[in-house]
Amino acid sequence: MLAARKVDGMLVVGDNNAVTRSVIRQVDIPVVYVYGESDEPDDVVHMPDDAAGIGLAVDHLVATGRRRIVHLTGPRDTTAAAQRAGGLSAWLSRHQLELAAPVGYGEWSQRWARAAATALLAQVPDIDAMLCGSDQLASGVLVALDEMGRRVPDDVAVTGYDNWRVFALETEPQLTTVDMNLEALGAAAARAARSPGTRRPCRAPRRVSAMDT
Repeated sequence: MLAARKVDGMLVVGDNNAVTRSVIRQVDIPVVYVYGESDEPDDVVHMPDDAAGIGLAVDHLVATGRRRIVHLTGPRDTTAAAQRAGGLSAWLSRHQLELAAPVGYGEWSQRWARAAATALLAQVPDIDAMLCGSDQLASGVLVALDEMGRRVPDDVAVTGYDNWRVFALETEPQLTTVDMNLEALGAAAARAARSPGTRRPCRAPRRVSAMDT
């Protein structure tokens, strides 16, 4: 089918950063994996740099004077959640800080984040920043803080992740979030498909946007 359609390159897009079985032995065209890793070490893989991305959020929070930081994120066994949590620990160490509570792993849902934030604030009332693993989680945290009478960002700063505009721009106040630059990631992967000699994994840059919370 690939030959009949004169396909000269393939991009394999991952689902939730999961590892995908390599296909390079089944096809004779360049194959590049995007937003998901391959089980073949020599495959060309383009992944977001989640460890550095979470570091941007940490730097921002520390620069605004936050010291009692907690982290709510998705399921423990997801690649993105694990890499962000690992990067968070390393980045906090650079600032000689530790999390004010263990990482909260749960669902990628506003409902879960709202309940988790409420419980966490009851246990650790002096939290001054909640770093969330997604904008969807951050929006649920904002609801919890409002219900508890905590002002954002005066009392507690909130950061998201993904720059998902439906959440980042529609919350009150708007979210500080980390942009994964997925367009840049896709463009780099397309260039790699045209240049199959590139064999090393590539990670896309990120930026922090909407510095309101």
